[in-house]
Amino acid sequence: MNLSGSERRAAPDAFSPHSERDVGGLSVTRMKYQTAEEMAAVPRVGKSTFWIASLRVSDLERLGLSVVADPLPESASGPARRGHALIPGMKSANRKTDEVLNWKQQLATAVIELHGPFQ
Repeated sequence: MNLSGSERRAAPDAFSPHSERDVGGLSVTRMKYQTAEEMAAVPRVGKSTFWIASLRVSDLERLGLSVVADPLPESASGPARRGHALIPGMKSANRKTDEVLNWKQQLATAVIELHGPFQ
């Protein structure tokens, strides 16, 4: 999670789909199934310090985005993640479009809580 300023606000680029890993949509986890601490314990590639943002699905839907369940089974890279979901409107293929850039701005302002920092 990229943060801007000392107020701990999410930066729009924190919601950028990865150029290779987000082919089906931006990867998210529903907190109904996992706490921020449980999500932070999942092995990840990338930055050593990160934050987890909480948003309401209803806020995403108001923006015209859908959240689609995509549970992940247990694997060598980590435990099962039944709360895993995708935002198919924001994916690798369209990550640089004006529409996605606009959504990133709106998602950053829709954050209701930031959890972390985590290592």
